Amino acid sequence: MTFLAAISSVLAVACGPDTSSATYLDGSLLVTAAHAVSDGVCRVDGRLIPKTYSSRLDDVVYGEMSLPGVKAMPYSCEPMTPGEVYVMIGHARSVEGEVSDRYANIRSPALAHMRIVTGLADPGMSGGPVVSKDGVVFGVVSARNVQMGVTFVKELRDTPICKAA
Repeated sequence: MTFLAAISSVLAVACGPDTSSATYLDGSLLVTAAHAVSDGVCRVDGRLIPKTYSSRLDDVVYGEMSLPGVKAMPYSCEPMTPGEVYVMIGHARSVEGEVSDRYANIRSPALAHMRIVTGLADPGMSGGPVVSKDGVVFGVVSARNVQMGVTFVKELRDTPICKAA
């Protein structure tokens, strides 16, 4: 799978009037950013988002969910590699079905449970995957800092998804 093929595995999350993103991973896991689903009843494909694990500190939520017809993405529990190019994918600007990508090069080591990458995620991309050129998910888009021109990413290796593996 390439990162272009991964687009169909990135789903829109409807949470009140806002839309964010979620990713369907191997093992029937749905993962998104905690801040994107913390306020209210949130749905993917018209169904409530399961919250087997939720951490505001880690800014990640995941749960098991069967989504027939949606191809699950492979994921890695390895750290992101400095200098490699990754793509951030998500439903940008609350437009369901519109997917944006941004190239992300790692800029600095992990800081406060997050990885800082160059490139700005658009609003609505929170919870979307950070994908290698081979279509493997390494992390989840968390937040951005417009003034610095960076995005904060939660690597899957630092979540219970990988710690249990």
